[in-house]
Amino acid sequence: MRGKEIIFENVSVNFNEKEVLKDINLTIKQGEVIGIMGASGIGKTTFVKILLGLLKPTSGKVYGLENLQFSAVFQEDRLCENFDAITNVKMVLPSDITTDQVEKEFLKVLLTDYKGTSVSKLSGGMKRRVAIVRAVMAQSDVIILDEPLKGLDEALKEKVLSYLKESLSERTVILVTHDKAEIEALHAKLLYFS
Repeated sequence: MRGKEIIFENVSVNFNEKEVLKDINLTIKQGEVIGIMGASGIGKTTFVKILLGLLKPTSGKVYGLENLQFSAVFQEDRLCENFDAITNVKMVLPSDITTDQVEKEFLKVLLTDYKGTSVSKLSGGMKRRVAIVRAVMAQSDVIILDEPLKGLDEALKEKVLSYLKESLSERTVILVTHDKAEIEALHAKLLYFS
């Protein structure tokens, strides 16, 4: 197998009698940006769970996941609510990454006024940006963004999209979204689930 390609070969997933994914055949090349769209409940999150190794296909095979490091922004922020924003990011980073480096990343997504408080007290949009910076700073080969801009206003969305664009070169990116503008902004290859 070439490079760090991820190959889905006739992947199907059934929950009880319901077929959620049917015969997915797909090659994701290293460094490729894939944008996934489709109606709610069509299998986008199921696809992500297979990539992350959280779910096994009912049939078919996925090749190329071994030895890959993943980071993710889920639909829920999945932060440690009792810790502050800096600690939430630093817990996934090598120990030589400084607080100052994390603060510089926060500034790039216009995140201020977070110091000295647990993330439980931050607004939804602030928590979202903490989760995004954490996933970007984590040392990963593949970053999964499952509706990462949910809850951000238009100006913040633009800022975060340009942050993602400049921060994710070389990495394989899987973006799940309902907004075609996000796919276009990241120059993603569209994969439509129907």
